[in-house]
Amino acid sequence: MTKKTKDPKRQPESPEEIKQKEIKQKFEQFVKELDELSFPTSPIDLELATWVASAFHLYLDGKAKTLDKAFGLKRGVGRPTDPARKQIALKVFEALEKNKTNKIEGQPFKTRDEVLSELESSLFKSKDALLDALADYINEIYSDDLTARIAGHDKSDDS
Repeated sequence: MTKKTKDPKRQPESPEEIKQKEIKQKFEQFVKELDELSFPTSPIDLELATWVASAFHLYLDGKAKTLDKAFGLKRGVGRPTDPARKQIALKVFEALEKNKTNKIEGQPFKTRDEVLSELESSLFKSKDALLDALADYINEIYSDDLTARIAGHDKSDDS
């Protein structure tokens, strides 16, 4: 059995690295214990234990970058704060709305997929990324759009 030698160039582990290793070891131990539970005598539901264990496996194996992603969780409640992402969402919204107007006015109409394909190439984002951005901001965009329409309607009443 050969002994591992320390890399002389490697700096000693920082307290944060040590803490991260300890956390990972605890997760690994927890997953191991979940995997070893005997059912039906376990106090934990089999389906729940399997779901939790599989999420932890995804995270520990590096297949999910965060636990939120491993558990399939979406962004938290609240207003997103990325202005660039909002601009992308706004472009998607405007393109889809313009396409609806074209259909109503009898002009050339594209499928949603065709509209997204055009945006995908011009914005250098995947269709999924475009739809994710739109989902994050759709309520705010609709609210802003409605407010603008009402404000425009009020101005025309003053004439």
